[in-house]
Formats: sequence, structure tokens, C-alpha cells
Amino acid sequence: MAESIRVQMSLETKKELERLAKIYNCFYKEKPSFSKLLSKIGSKELAIKPINYGNKQDNLPLLILSIICPFDVNGIVAKITEIIADNQGNIFAINAKHEANNLGILKIYLSLEKYEQKRLAKLLTSIYNLNLQSIQDFNNFEKLRDTNDFLKIHSKQNQRVAIKNEEDAIQEIYKQKFVLNISCTFGIEIIVKNKSGILKFITEKIARNKFLISSLIQNFDKIKKEDIIKIFLEIKIPENKSNKITDEIIKIEEITEDLQSNKDRNCVIKVRRLDIDDIDNI
Repeated sequence: MAESIRVQMSLETKKELERLAKIYNCFYKEKPSFSKLLSKIGSKELAIKPINYGNKQDNLPLLILSIICPFDVNGIVAKITEIIADNQGNIFAINAKHEANNLGILKIYLSLEKYEQKRLAKLLTSIYNLNLQSIQDFNNFEKLRDTNDFLKIHSKQNQRVAIKNEEDAIQEIYKQKFVLNISCTFGIEIIVKNKSGILKFITEKIARNKFLISSLIQNFDKIKKEDIIKIFLEIKIPENKSNKITDEIIKIEEITEDLQSNKDRNCVIKVRRLDIDDIDNI
């Protein structure tokens, strides 16, 4: 006789269990059922393998953050790297590119050691909340005032704030946030048999999940007669939707697992997230 139990869990945990239930064909009334998943684990139909994070870094998924912010203000990189460190992130490269109108794109290559979905959402929110007060130790007040005026133009802040005195004016400048936009890029490597139409199949699957392909590289292994496809998926994250990244990471994992599960029919041999060892080949 089956015994029912009640379990309290976060929404993130529930989604993860339902995702695993889908992978291991645990359904109830055509919906993924984590109770059936737990039953399979309990009856030893499925085995649990502990994850050993340790200090090993060769399987840490690579993330690329592209951050649009003022280019000529001191302290921005220092504060962003501090936030990444606070979220147990490892930075492997930083590139700064000067754009028009004194804006810059800061590109940061990093990995998060564990709990990637939750940490990344928190990290993005913290970066978006950085304001001019956080970098006042690196710049004089005149520079912060000019940057405030510059940011108001580029962020299209037309609303007027009632200023009663000079102290209020200073506080308004300090409260100005300086990050205008953030996007995240994830890399996937897909190894396939050399066959006509396979690239069309893969890109259509990605398009149906509403991901933007920022770049695609395809190489041919002459010895194995296999194509090695590297695809970079870019996700633009608005300031008020940082938590959206959790669902997007789950969708990326579902794409990789879906491709892998259909490997016989579609000639897909292997699918994996690009990790930190792939930086030199990007």
C-alpha cells in the first residue's frame, strides 16, 4: 500500500525535480512527476551519484557577462569583481571595449562553483543595483556629477525629482545606478555525424526555445568524420527581470538533454556546456 507524504521545497527545487522526472520518464497524467522520480530512486531503479565539487575546475560551465556602463569612470571593474567574488564566482578573463558616446562594454568570462541558477540571479541583481555612491572613493565629486548627467541621458530618465537643498541634490547623484544593460552568453558544444540537414535541425530547436544565437563555429574532424559545432546563446537580462535567468538556464539544460536523448535519430553524438578550458578556443 502506497503511503503519501508532504514535502516543503522551493520553487527552484520543484522545477529541478520536474526536469529530472521528465528526463527519466517519470510521468503522472502526462505531466512530470517528482513523486514517481523519488519512487524510482527508493526502489533503486535510479541511482544517486554525489557531486564532488572540490577544487576541480575542469567541469565548471563557462558564463560570459556583457555589461554596458560608462567607460571612463574609476572603480566600476573593482565593484563588479567584488560582487562576483561574493557569489563564489571565478573570473578567468576581462575585456573592456570602448563604444561610441563614452560608453563601454565590459566582457567578463567566469564560472560559478555551484548552485549556478540561484547565484547568477543574485549576482545580476547586485550588479544592476550598483550606484555612484559605491564608487565615490575612486572618483572626485565633479566626476560623479558629470557621470550622473551622462547616465540620465543614456538611460532616458526624464522624470524630475524635487530637490529641496544641496544635500538632497548630492544624494540623488549618489543613488544613480551606472549599469545600463547586462546580457549573459552560454556556450554549447555539439558533436554530430557529418550529415546534411543536422545544422538546420539544431538551430531550429534553439530558435523554438527563443534563444538568440550570438555566434556559431563549425569544424570538421577528418579522422572521425564528425562535425564539432560550438554555439553561443545570448540572453538579454533587463534590470527588473534578473530572476528570469533561472528559467533560461533550465531551458538551456533541457535543450542539451533533448539533443542528447535524440542522438541516434538525429546523428548527435555528444552535447555539453562549454567550460573554462574552452576559453582559449573562443
